[in-house]
Amino acid sequence: MAADDSTEAADSSSGSAVCVLSYNNDPRQQALLALKSFWKGEQHDHAPASWEGAPRTETCGYLTERFEMSGWHSTNLNADAWGYHQRRPNAAAPMSRCIVSAFTAAILGRPPALATPSDQRTAKYLTACWDDADGWAVLIEARNYAGVQGASAIVVSMIEGQLSFDAYWADEMHVLEWADCAGWKPLRAVYQTRVSVEQDPDEKGRVTSAVMVQTKMWTETEVVLFEDVPKDHEGRIPEKRRFPHNMGRCPVFWMQNTKNSREPEGTYDLQTPQVLELCDQLDRVQSFAVRATKANASPTLYRKDHMHWLQRGGPIRKGHGAEITGTPDGDVKFLESDGMGVTNSWETAKNLRTQIMQACNCIVPDSEWAVSNIAVETFLMLFRSMDAQCDVLQVPVRRVIREICDALIELGQNVPVLDKEKAGKGQEGIRLPPEVIVTEPNEDDINGEPETKTAAYEVGKARFVQVVWGPRQLLSPAQFGAYVGALGNAKLQSLMSSDSAVEDLANARGHDPAVEKRRIRQEKAKGKAELMANGLTPGMPGDQQVADDAAEEDDADGDGMVGEGGPEQRPVTAKKPGPEDA
Repeated sequence: MAADDSTEAADSSSGSAVCVLSYNNDPRQQALLALKSFWKGEQHDHAPASWEGAPRTETCGYLTERFEMSGWHSTNLNADAWGYHQRRPNAAAPMSRCIVSAFTAAILGRPPALATPSDQRTAKYLTACWDDADGWAVLIEARNYAGVQGASAIVVSMIEGQLSFDAYWADEMHVLEWADCAGWKPLRAVYQTRVSVEQDPDEKGRVTSAVMVQTKMWTETEVVLFEDVPKDHEGRIPEKRRFPHNMGRCPVFWMQNTKNSREPEGTYDLQTPQVLELCDQLDRVQSFAVRATKANASPTLYRKDHMHWLQRGGPIRKGHGAEITGTPDGDVKFLESDGMGVTNSWETAKNLRTQIMQACNCIVPDSEWAVSNIAVETFLMLFRSMDAQCDVLQVPVRRVIREICDALIELGQNVPVLDKEKAGKGQEGIRLPPEVIVTEPNEDDINGEPETKTAAYEVGKARFVQVVWGPRQLLSPAQFGAYVGALGNAKLQSLMSSDSAVEDLANARGHDPAVEKRRIRQEKAKGKAELMANGLTPGMPGDQQVADDAAEEDDADGDGMVGEGGPEQRPVTAKKPGPEDA
């Protein structure tokens, strides 16, 4: 990444020499910043005129226009002086934020579970790391950034024992060296941003601010901090300090939005520049529609009369309670736009919005859907294209989760894992909340409660991490009933175990499978105790005979069918092998 026309951002020979970056001549950087502007609602801030035709300061945002009106009033209010492509729409639709947020919510609205089949201790440690550092919230932030610009970065660090996850825009993170282009694994990366910093008061006590450049660099072994310098600083930025990060690799994790083996950025959620053009057209059409609606809500007054009446007449008031009088041959009326013109404008805006959503394979339910009584199956069918797109977007997210987990395992093997409630001051290690170890009661103890104790997490030797995704949409009651029936049939036909059925049903409803299994065991133990209290032994031959007699009464016609259901299903009780079985 070039600092200017001739200066490199970093000198590979020294490994830590960094200059102030300049983006003026960098097409990639300009493209990334343009995409970010759609997310921030600043895509029209370059327009020299407002939608009504008044001149405006270039790059000035809405809040400045809204709350700092000084210097914005123009003596030339002729709207025709500016072309519509030069005006800033005043009814822009936040399509980028809507689409990107919808995909992020579908993918990460319910965080995935982490599993290490060969060592459950490691999975518990990793889950604690992500939860304590708010890693899932940062991952959502990074997925939004990647959806906007095609890529983003996550940095994992440990400061005084506390894990920290941070998300960065692709335009802020400059990778100076890659390990390879297949996995886009950074070896050396620089973060640089510009901030407004208050300066010391001058001789008159006035406080001013200046734009300063903040810089940080990560290598395979160290974090390097640099001094804040003015934006026009020339030459190398002075180094402040450096320290090891103990991550075993460069702690910058690059996340593409979609897989791209040739470029660091993948495809952004708005897909193509053509979709961005549709967004611009939507903003302009919607602004026209708002203007027409406002004109009809408060129309212009038109008055036709004799000149002598106009001369003696004063200012004309309009609105509720006002009255206008004129001569018999005069005429007074309001000028209103054709109602069809307003309707057509809003209909065009709606069609443009639909085109944008379809081009991005994004479905966002609106109020019309809520009252349309769409069947559940039809509703799910409409979401298939979005589900397929989510499957594509989920792949790089899963990859970066695994990369971060691998680095956390490496970190946990290099430094001790501490119970933050018991760790002493100054003790080095990863400080995590204690692990809660639950010991389940005996199955025969119906009133027993699980015993709990706490301990520091342990890191095993497992390195392969499974990312287990839950359902993107919870099942409706009708769907859940059908699902239960399907799992029951699969179990009867020995196609699925009881534990697997419980896990699938619990995940479908967003419950903890372990809790459901414990409750099932307790219910079985309670039922067994009640039978024994009534003098019955579960599984004894007498119990089986009673069940068989009841089944024969239900099958009175002898056709082998029980009631109105399917083939007869009877419990099977194993018997002791006798001489005849030898």
